Amino acid sequence: MAFPTNNQSPLDAAQTLLVRAKGLRSDAAKYIAQCNAGALNLHDVASGFMANHLAPVRTEWQGLVEIPGVYQALCTLKPAVFADAAAAQTAVTEALTAIIAMIVYLEANIPMDAQRRILSLEISNNGSGTLTQRTITAPAALTAFRNELMAFQSNFDA
Repeated sequence: MAFPTNNQSPLDAAQTLLVRAKGLRSDAAKYIAQCNAGALNLHDVASGFMANHLAPVRTEWQGLVEIPGVYQALCTLKPAVFADAAAAQTAVTEALTAIIAMIVYLEANIPMDAQRRILSLEISNNGSGTLTQRTITAPAALTAFRNELMAFQSNFDA
């Protein structure tokens, strides 16, 4: 559940946008590093990145951008990045579009069965009850995912 944003000041909303952007950039770097290491953890990407971070941030941002004065507040906080409120609005809109595009990409590319159940965990078959997180190791898949992540991450350079 997202926290209500209607009582936030423009400055608080702008700070929240910047904090979330920094978190998304950090997440992207984490998954880029996994791709570079040769094994991307599917369960973490699906549950941690998509469901627990991207989707809630998208919803939160959609509320924050409705707060009057938030774009001018971004200019106040980051004058070297945002020349004016219009530039801040463009950057936030592009970042929000990138969040949505990454969700759509993940929904289309995370391995799943015919009923769209994510295939991210394997259970042992040795009586131990151990669950193992599945990974993507195919070089072409890792390259494609890394390229998506790098394009995504570039939206959060501020």
